[in-house]
Amino acid sequence: PAQPHHPHFRRALKALSQSVQQFPVWKLFLEYCTATDEKVADTSAVYREAITSASKMTRDIDPEAGQPNFHKEEIIRDFCAGYLQLCELRGGVKEGALARDFLFRTAGVPVEVYLQLLRAEQRRANPDATVLRGLFEKAVGRFGTTSAELWMEWVMFEAGQQQFQRVQALHHRATRALAQPAVFILMYEQWNNRK
Repeated sequence: PAQPHHPHFRRALKALSQSVQQFPVWKLFLEYCTATDEKVADTSAVYREAITSASKMTRDIDPEAGQPNFHKEEIIRDFCAGYLQLCELRGGVKEGALARDFLFRTAGVPVEVYLQLLRAEQRRANPDATVLRGLFEKAVGRFGTTSAELWMEWVMFEAGQQQFQRVQALHHRATRALAQPAVFILMYEQWNNRK
């Protein structure tokens, strides 16, 4: 959404039009919105725009072109962390749910952000197991072939729920889904031996 009270940032972003050079401008824009005590909904909207824009970039910033050496995934992770912090500190439950839903829908969000969201949901008072299982399914739909840590997080959640048949089923699924299941198998065995 356009915010007329930020015309300089908007003009700069428009002039750079999906260029990797937008990253520093987005970073400054987000810092400005956060520091000037904008309404949470307005700042959240800018975070969502920045994350969406960054996820559409096709390459990293080129340090040889005199630009800072940032990687797209690091920038997206930083934007997501700022967004989640804003929602946790100032946004309340509604804004937190909006952030979670947005990040789970947005392509390009790194697995670490999904893990952070899943852990936050588990820490809530009386987490809804059905909702969490749906979030885990979404996460493994994106990262199930590459993230042993994500599978282990789900296994530990189900064990905490005393759902040992689900734990076994997840172990089976993970070893079949992961491109390199040896890491998961080792993590699982270490966890299982500590129980």
